[in-house]
Amino acid sequence: MRNRLVVLVIALAAVLLQPVRLDAFKWGFDPTQPIYGGGYLQEDASCPAATHALFDWCTRQRKAYLVFNHMKGVKRYMKGFPLFQGPADTTSCSLPLIDVRRIAMPQDLVPPPCDPGGPP
Repeated sequence: MRNRLVVLVIALAAVLLQPVRLDAFKWGFDPTQPIYGGGYLQEDASCPAATHALFDWCTRQRKAYLVFNHMKGVKRYMKGFPLFQGPADTTSCSLPLIDVRRIAMPQDLVPPPCDPGGPP
């Protein structure tokens, strides 16, 4: 009986303490919401509802539009590889429009290497 309890506790801990969820806590994010990122930010007004766009690090193509209604000091995140959370709207723009509520610039997260034969 005791062995079963130990196995159950270990299995439950493994499920609840997944690395992505631990990182979400480390960055101050809600672990139940999706985390967006994987690119760099630029000011972009091609979607009327957006103030910025998220561009793919290697292909330089837009991945999503962003609006920072609830935040100030966004410029400090424009020179790095930020992650963010917020509700996504898929009806206002040609790409998802994310109303950013939380943003982080993890120091241990680096951009992926680009394919040398791909776009600059």
